[in-house]
Amino acid sequence: MVGLDYFTITIYDNHGAVAQLEVALALQARRRRFDPCQLHYVIRKKDMYSLQKNPDFQAVMENGTTIKPIATLKNEFGGISHIIMDDHCYVLLNGSESGLFKKTYHWYAEAVEALKQLPAL
Repeated sequence: MVGLDYFTITIYDNHGAVAQLEVALALQARRRRFDPCQLHYVIRKKDMYSLQKNPDFQAVMENGTTIKPIATLKNEFGGISHIIMDDHCYVLLNGSESGLFKKTYHWYAEAVEALKQLPAL
């Protein structure tokens, strides 16, 4: 017999709550255990960022430099990321509350998928 439980996962960054995902898991009624693969599937099914058809025309980095993104990803909560070219390398930039962008070393799944669609260097 399988029961269905619901709970909410809140995702945080340095500026506070970014997103809340409502997750439903089918739990075994007897042991109240769940399959971690099922949790992964439910979370991945709801992508937070989507690749925009056309990248933003320009963006400004925290140091004041204006850059031309080659790919732009946006989420439903106003989050924006850009992929740019720097010294023949792809670089991911994340936006901050100030509206300025800075480099990040953490590539989330949707950004990696967008990277796969860009031309090889």
